[in-house]
Amino acid sequence: MSTLEILFYLAELMAAIFAAVFYKKYAQSKVLKWILPYLWYIVIHEFVSYILIIKKGWLQFQLANLYTFITVLFMLWLIYKKIENRNHKIFIKIVGLLFVVLAITEFYIRGFADSWQLTDTTGSLLVILSFTLYCIHLFSTKENISLTRDLFTYIILGFTIYFVASPIIYMTVYYNADNYNLVLKLKNINFVIII
Repeated sequence: MSTLEILFYLAELMAAIFAAVFYKKYAQSKVLKWILPYLWYIVIHEFVSYILIIKKGWLQFQLANLYTFITVLFMLWLIYKKIENRNHKIFIKIVGLLFVVLAITEFYIRGFADSWQLTDTTGSLLVILSFTLYCIHLFSTKENISLTRDLFTYIILGFTIYFVASPIIYMTVYYNADNYNLVLKLKNINFVIII
């Protein structure tokens, strides 16, 4: 395990620990309180992935597909809860439903053990579009929101950066699995983005 990979796992663990430490501060928030269980899901998911995929070699893409499915729907739900515009909320409901239908279709066509590339790419695009709607909400709202102090904006921005890069990285890794040096470099880039 490389130093960068260790830092990646530690960053995810520290995010979950800090969320637990500061949970009382955000427990009354209708949205932020749900980030704590999600961050612990990520930690558990990475631990199980490390054991079952890297150490044992038992699974192929099952956990990655599950992670994408849960994360995209969670991000869409978070943004849905934060925006107020009725049309934007309807849009997020429609794209969320589209994403679920696409995931079910890809599951039916490709199975659970193959990479859901279309679902991953489309999910990333939908999160980016939803983040754009959130930005529109921020600039059109009458609330006086300080973007430098709004934790939710940082969280969504971080996930959006991840969703910009991840489909490109994962598809390149999928199609160049035999090129070990390229795969290693791309995984390191992904680790840096997540950290």
